[in-house]
Amino acid sequence: MAESIALALLLGEFVSDGSDVDLMGASVELASVSNVALTIAAVVVVADREAHDDDDGSHPGRAHTSYSGATFRDFYRVERSTFQTLCERLAPQFANRSVGMEKKILCSLWLLGNQESFQDVAKRFGMGKGTLHYVFRSVAQALSKCQAEAIQWPSVDQLANVAKGFRDKSGFPGVVGALGGTHVPIRGPPSCRNAYVNRSGFPSIHLQAVCDSSLRFLDVDTGRPGSTEGAEALRKSSLWSRLEGLRTMDYHLLADSAYPLETFLLSPYTDDGHLSELQRNYNEVHGSARADIERAFGLLRRKWRRLKYLDMTAVAHIPAVISAACVLHNFLIDIERLSGDETDPETEPETHNDDGNPGCANQDVDPTAASKRDGIARTLATTPFRTSRTSPE
Repeated sequence: MAESIALALLLGEFVSDGSDVDLMGASVELASVSNVALTIAAVVVVADREAHDDDDGSHPGRAHTSYSGATFRDFYRVERSTFQTLCERLAPQFANRSVGMEKKILCSLWLLGNQESFQDVAKRFGMGKGTLHYVFRSVAQALSKCQAEAIQWPSVDQLANVAKGFRDKSGFPGVVGALGGTHVPIRGPPSCRNAYVNRSGFPSIHLQAVCDSSLRFLDVDTGRPGSTEGAEALRKSSLWSRLEGLRTMDYHLLADSAYPLETFLLSPYTDDGHLSELQRNYNEVHGSARADIERAFGLLRRKWRRLKYLDMTAVAHIPAVISAACVLHNFLIDIERLSGDETDPETEPETHNDDGNPGCANQDVDPTAASKRDGIARTLATTPFRTSRTSPE
């Protein structure tokens, strides 16, 4: 009897919110519930609805159509027109379940863009906390399914344009992406929390990404425990095989010393205190160009503040949330021409990136890769983009 009442209550909560739920399977269970149990369940559900109906309509879930452009953007982190475009893009994934789709996307944007508790956000949107968790997961999954379309590795024909973007900004030749890793803090699963603790001492999920000079993500890999080092994550990702294809081309990614020096992956010279002027100049120009991935991570966190700490107990659902934020990141760069110059005074400057990890700095260096790096260093020393004006050695 108690189980049937609980089932009736849960169904009432989902149906009242227009959420996706399989009523066919649940109807068999409800058929066995007595009239008394159904009456009790109905009274509680109706009371819950009436409590929400007493709301003054001030919470964003109801009044979003009346917001000014600036207020809408503050609440949901996107322009109103961008929101409508987003709904159109996601509509096919909510086929035949479109009731309340806008509300689902709005509350998910609110959750991603703020650090407010699930309980408080549920109250804002007039739904139960359990329902909000379900809705948030469904929208995150829908967005993550768009990753293959929204985050694409450039084709061979597109590589030249990507390289031009970096060269125009920094003068560094042949760059088709800035590679980096960052950590999304999480609560950590009690059963294996230590596996998720990173070198900074807190549990996290590792996010590896490559961006172009406009801070647009070209590749994203996430879901690995925070204890995973950058070089290890790279070799286990699908990106590694893509980079192998660059060996025969005059293109490369830029990465910090946490990653190995390869012909397709250029890292800085290890500063042992005895670098030549040419090497120091290379490191400065390299750092200037590679900084785009740090700016991309900063922009991602400023927009989608929940990535500062994902308080989710179901670790299996976290990668979809991170992927969803990355998809939205590219979506806003494409639609709203978002740039890293956008500031947000409410966010602190701290990051949890892989910078500073000695990583592969002391490992054996590939002679071919070292020769390529030396050649680029000599080229940079004679270009107008040099950060050092002294004569090359």
